[in-house]
Amino acid sequence: MKIKPIKLFVVASVFLSSLPAYAVSFDSNYTSIVEADCTTLNADEVGSVQSCPSFSNIKVRVTEGDLRQSIILSRRGIDYPLNFQETISANMSELGSKIEWRYQGGKPKSPVAMIVRFNVSENPEKPTKMSSYLIVSKITTDDICVVGKVPPQRQQNQEAHRMAEQSAGMPCLNVEVSSETNEQIYFDIKAMKWRDTQGICHTCTEANGFPIPVILDGFYYEPEDKLWHDGDDGIACHTCTPENGFPANPVQANPEDSSS
Repeated sequence: MKIKPIKLFVVASVFLSSLPAYAVSFDSNYTSIVEADCTTLNADEVGSVQSCPSFSNIKVRVTEGDLRQSIILSRRGIDYPLNFQETISANMSELGSKIEWRYQGGKPKSPVAMIVRFNVSENPEKPTKMSSYLIVSKITTDDICVVGKVPPQRQQNQEAHRMAEQSAGMPCLNVEVSSETNEQIYFDIKAMKWRDTQGICHTCTEANGFPIPVILDGFYYEPEDKLWHDGDDGIACHTCTPENGFPANPVQANPEDSSS
């Protein structure tokens, strides 16, 4: 039976209307983060900071301390510490050999996400056995931050690509730093270092978001909860009030050193 042209037109219209208006394609470029391709900025017995190849206008630094690695990205003079120890895992870790930069096709100078392999020792009885995650960080005009991790699975790369391509609408993973008890991170005034359950936290540096806090009479001020904390154990001091000589919103300098 002969199909009339009008019916052909209807069939074709229905078919075309079922297609998406456009399909955005994505591509990837890669940069190395192996030590041989990076430059050592500083190093000591507990860790190091390496400057690695940049991509577009984004600079890359790899940090290592206490057998844990992370990445700091920098753009237009602003640092974006990814803090893998807080956002992903505090266990011993090591990065893969390269960074994958994901961008819309034809726009390599405008990456939308970064993907990197992150190997974590999660079994205390078998510390050399690693779980291999892919960590996805979004790159927008306003922020660069970790949005998720893809655990080991059959379609791990594809899932990481999917997450990267949708990352602009995903929230940043929170960096949870608490000073409420000595079982978590707090500032040790005697050592003038941040301390965690493992002892002195050598990766808790200003570059990683842990500046030297305001100190007064053995207590330090924590902007996160707007409270003064005991420098011996990190416990919040609820009697450290303006009436007792502790400013409610101290300036970022040691009050003891301030001129009257």
